Amino acid sequence: MNYGAKVNPSKYNGSTTPHVYLLHVLDTPCDIFSVGNGRMVVPADTAKLAHVLNDTGRLWHAGVVASYGHGNYLWATDAAATLYSRCWPCLNSSDDC
Repeated sequence: MNYGAKVNPSKYNGSTTPHVYLLHVLDTPCDIFSVGNGRMVVPADTAKLAHVLNDTGRLWHAGVVASYGHGNYLWATDAAATLYSRCWPCLNSSDDC
């Protein structure tokens, strides 16, 4: 995570360094997506995360939604068809997808 200017490095977590995320112990299935019209998370970052999550065996799907920006995951009128329809079959199954 980028904590911004050095004037206030501990604003978010009381530390001058980012949290350590132990992705190798992840046991929750994941779908991850990046957006084509956003600057908060670039596709290269999502691809790197997908690679790490794939090694855990818990990555179901990874993809890019080219027409979306950061807030579209929640607010887009087509989010149900574009994203949620990819996730529901896995959530309704006892099998890994």
